[in-house]
Amino acid sequence: MDHLYTRTSGGGVPGSQRVGDHRGSFRVTFGTCLYSQPGESHAVHPLQLPDGEIRLFTGDPEASPYQNARNPLYSWRIDPETFEETDRREVFDNIREGLFKPESTPKSEMCKLLPHTGGREQFLLWRCRVQNIAEAGYKGHTAITPEMKVPHGIYCARVRYSEDLPGLWALG
Repeated sequence: MDHLYTRTSGGGVPGSQRVGDHRGSFRVTFGTCLYSQPGESHAVHPLQLPDGEIRLFTGDPEASPYQNARNPLYSWRIDPETFEETDRREVFDNIREGLFKPESTPKSEMCKLLPHTGGREQFLLWRCRVQNIAEAGYKGHTAITPEMKVPHGIYCARVRYSEDLPGLWALG
């Protein structure tokens, strides 16, 4: 690994994270988080696909033609033994697709893989937005315009597998 970091989550002790169930009963656990490239300054989403492969979805400012940590959205294959990332692929570039201009600091982020329902396809979702806000001057950006608001939203792609795979749940 290139870097060793600890994080504080939820106001806890450095190197700790809050864990708990959906009812809110949290406990603090301690541990060290290991990170390498891509960087850690943006939303990082490791997901296990139904074929067993682990993929990481995030941006990479070093690979981005815009030096943007959140555009394009990339995916990497992750080795479950070594956590080494390989096979970087571009998922979506909102500038190349014509959604936003580079000066608006566009973002493709918050990637989610919807639960697999069986078959050969699954849906991947992510959010597209710009850095600009309603008031001019925020981090040197101009105010957002009505035209800039139009492409904001949730985008999706179909993940296609080479064979039919069972769904996450078998109800019935």
